[in-house]
Amino acid sequence: MPIEFLERDNKEIWNLFVEKSPQGSIFCKYEWLEFSTKNNFVILVYKENSNIVAGMPLPFFYEKKIRLPRLTQKMGVLFCDFSCLKYSTRLEKEKLIIGSFLDFIEKYKLSYTMNFDWNYENWLPFYWHNYDQTTRYTYVIDYKKQDLDEIWKNMDQNTRNVIKKADKNGLKVYRSYDIKKFYDYNKKTFERQRIKIPYSYEYVKSLFSQFQENSYIFEAKDDENNTHAMNFYIKDLKSVYYLMSGADEKFRGFGAQDYIQWYAIRYYYDKTLYFDFEGSMIESIESNFRKFGAVQKQYFTIRKKSILNNIKEIARIVLKRYII
Repeated sequence: MPIEFLERDNKEIWNLFVEKSPQGSIFCKYEWLEFSTKNNFVILVYKENSNIVAGMPLPFFYEKKIRLPRLTQKMGVLFCDFSCLKYSTRLEKEKLIIGSFLDFIEKYKLSYTMNFDWNYENWLPFYWHNYDQTTRYTYVIDYKKQDLDEIWKNMDQNTRNVIKKADKNGLKVYRSYDIKKFYDYNKKTFERQRIKIPYSYEYVKSLFSQFQENSYIFEAKDDENNTHAMNFYIKDLKSVYYLMSGADEKFRGFGAQDYIQWYAIRYYYDKTLYFDFEGSMIESIESNFRKFGAVQKQYFTIRKKSILNNIKEIARIVLKRYII
């Protein structure tokens, strides 16, 4: 059978596959899975002639509840580049592979909820296996299609004015390695919304330590050395991702975060292919990303609960409806 678990001593082979896959990202790399799940994962691979042609990471496999780890943007199913195939042949191949993966998930009665890469297009095989899907959106700048002048021109006029004003007021952007300071600023963002921050300082510190070559913290300061805002980015060979941010409430009117975004867009221009804002379904956040002239990309959240979870959910609804 062409489907099997990836053996742990083949992690470099897996990482090479991830780098070449159109759906691959740093969040699918073996080291990210080790870090983010504390080794509680498996990777299903589909092979042809002993070569991996598709893969499906299953984080938290041993808890039987497959879900995204903290600060992980996406995983889903990864394919090798099938662009050389006829369109109908490619769809048939994807159907066969995904069906094999889902037969495995259903055999083990796993609950499954996952964000997929925006390069993943065909969710029909999941539909045929009684999965649900929600379409979500991110915003992406494609560096291959625009130079920096074009990116600037495509930005909303108000956003450009905010950036010009921040520059005129003497804001400067620096690279920071102070992860504790960043976490404190990031935490303030959640506290303003009266939301508990969903990850610990130790988790973010470990992320920054283990992926320091891929991680950048940019800090905006004024002439008096006051920190206005800090943004955290992480990159791979294909994309840079806007992962986290934080700002000082006292300086929110100075435009520091927009200023950092423009700095980061320019910084990564010749270092990767895409700038991914990691979109939000919150209207106010979506509008901010859109104003940078980025292009809307849709991606899927695909889910299926285990039979046991479905029974529990039905029971909960019935009790809520009929018991006072």
